Amino acid sequence: MRMRLNHILCPVDFSELSAVALRYAAELAKRLGATLTVVYANTVPEPPYFTEGRLDELARQFREAMQEAESALRRFVEKETQLPADVRVMEGRPVDVILKAAEQTGADLIVMGTHGRGGINRFVVGSVTDRVLRQSPVPVLAVRGAAA
Repeated sequence: MRMRLNHILCPVDFSELSAVALRYAAELAKRLGATLTVVYANTVPEPPYFTEGRLDELARQFREAMQEAESALRRFVEKETQLPADVRVMEGRPVDVILKAAEQTGADLIVMGTHGRGGINRFVVGSVTDRVLRQSPVPVLAVRGAAA
């Protein structure tokens, strides 16, 4: 049985590694006639304290940060690929955002970069890709390094 890929999700973090994964995802989408969605997890740390009077200011700053992130994401996608793509900036931790975006878009495949760290480095630094691989209900293609 042959699997049909209609929708590819590519999470990025603006790194060169995610650019490589994006180019790979765009080429796959182009060759397969699939839709490409590019997602960025915009993690906005909560301030250690805030008063009720600061709530409006924080909300304004959050909206501006999301708009700036979306503009940066559009420029990043345009630079790395000429393929039309749906771009999404979602607030939250990267793993949660990626899994939620995969569900919302009906993605058949997630294409993302990985540093390929192992042993103590992965334990200390952690791996978003590793956690997505373990938790994703859809296949994940991990693209490693510029040679990909």
